[in-house]
Amino acid sequence: FLESRGLPASAAAEVAQQVTGTPLALVLAAELWRRMREEGEYGPLLATAESDIFGFTLRENEVEGILFGRILRRVRDPDVRALAYPGLILRRITPDLIREVLASHCGVTLSFPKRADELYEAMRAEVQLVEERDGALRHRAELRRIMLRLMHEAGGDTRRRMYAIQLAAVDYYAGQ
Repeated sequence: FLESRGLPASAAAEVAQQVTGTPLALVLAAELWRRMREEGEYGPLLATAESDIFGFTLRENEVEGILFGRILRRVRDPDVRALAYPGLILRRITPDLIREVLASHCGVTLSFPKRADELYEAMRAEVQLVEERDGALRHRAELRRIMLRLMHEAGGDTRRRMYAIQLAAVDYYAGQ
């Protein structure tokens, strides 16, 4: 499975030992491994403190959450990263939604008229997070479950922004 995603056999064996064997955890681990190598980082995917806390091994959904967070932190464009979390609370994202709903709630400044279009294209390139369907970006289904749980558990400012985005989206669609 991991070799089919571009990992050499020796790396695949190492990665498989570090994460649980669920398909989602393996997909996330393969993506994180690839990005780490691109950035010249050759350490383990999960630090000992992340995978084994006080003698208790993390459950698979916790491992998936850690891997997802590490992938999100590696999104190169800080504006795309800000739009993705918590902006992917929306089921679909278009340049208009970036312009009218997400930018202000995600702390992204649209410094020129086509910036929303540029951000859409940059987000579209983050294939590990989104896929394009029906003229909009959609959060990959296997990741949506994890991200929604993480956002709800985060509380505080993340939860407030998440609800503000949802309300702004309702207002946006009501005006359509």
